[in-house]
Amino acid sequence: MMGGMRGRAKEAAEEERARGNARLLAKLQKIADAPAAPPSHSLRDKKASSQEINRRRRAEEIAKENMAFAKRLEGVKSATFDRKAMQHDQQMQVRYLKNVSQFPVVAKDAKPKPQKTSIPGRPPWFKELPVSQKVSIRPEWQS
Repeated sequence: MMGGMRGRAKEAAEEERARGNARLLAKLQKIADAPAAPPSHSLRDKKASSQEINRRRRAEEIAKENMAFAKRLEGVKSATFDRKAMQHDQQMQVRYLKNVSQFPVVAKDAKPKPQKTSIPGRPPWFKELPVSQKVSIRPEWQS
């Protein structure tokens, strides 16, 4: 009996949603069909301000400078590089980085080292401390 009441309540909620959606759709269609309001001011009547003119001129100057720079870049010969010297420099940089870094540096082409399994619930860098026996130094008369 409970399932029947829930089913009817769901149906009623769906019908209410459908009616609300229909109302909203009708409002949207009314707005879309309405004639557009004429603009309050025409763009042709508006005169450009001096700031706008100066901004436009500056933007045009920048565009011309960029085009000239691009043409100069296209005409430049590519520089030649000593590949061996660059590789040597990179190796030296990696060595320096390994010496000063807090965390290990792994090369891109290095194979990953197998990870040691750690105790569950502990970080992998955690090491077990050696177990020490409790030493109590008490005078004999207190034992």
